[in-house]
Amino acid sequence: MLSKKRVISTFAFFVPIYFLILDFYYFLAADFFESQMLSEVSNREDTLLLPFNQGYLILAYIFSSICER
Repeated sequence: MLSKKRVISTFAFFVPIYFLILDFYYFLAADFFESQMLSEVSNREDTLLLPFNQGYLILAYIFSSICER
C-alpha cells in the first residue's frame, strides 16, 4: 500500500498543492477575505498550520493514487 513510488508521488503532489493554495489565500484573495470579515477574530499568526498541512497531505495522497491507475 505504501510503496516507495507512492510516497514519492505523494510528496511530489504535496508541494504544488501547498504552494498554490498558499499563494491563493495569502496573495490573490487576501483583500477579499479582509473585506468580508465582520470582526478581527483571528490573525495569521494564530492559525494552526498542522491541520491544514495534514489535509494537503491527504489530498496529495488521493491525487497520487488516482493518477497511478
